[in-house]
Amino acid sequence: MHEDKRHGLNDGDTVEFKEVKGMTQINGQKFKIEVKTPGSFVIGDTSKFSAYENGGMALEVKMPIEMKFHDLEKSLRYPYPPDSMEMPIASWDKFGVPEQLHLILNGVYDFFAKHHRLPSVLDENEAQ
Repeated sequence: MHEDKRHGLNDGDTVEFKEVKGMTQINGQKFKIEVKTPGSFVIGDTSKFSAYENGGMALEVKMPIEMKFHDLEKSLRYPYPPDSMEMPIASWDKFGVPEQLHLILNGVYDFFAKHHRLPSVLDENEAQ
């Protein structure tokens, strides 16, 4: 990596190399990485590759992730992902927010079912 730069990658991310001089076997190839420092990572054993000369870019490759969901009707009653007993935590800074949003969404659906319209903004009576 460039000595002043941080790569911003995590263990298990995938990178593809381009324009590497020497060690040409890695050009166009994808590697899962292991982060060593904010400015370095390893791709595994490269001892059988030709010697690195200079240059090149490592580009992060976003790999597909399979995700499973319940249908909407079940999700409204049971907001957890399949095979889980809790909501996933995307950020500890927003702990509890997904549960609050789930309750709010159900309240809006209930209001719409009764009144055939969305509640008015900032109307305390309709919020109740």
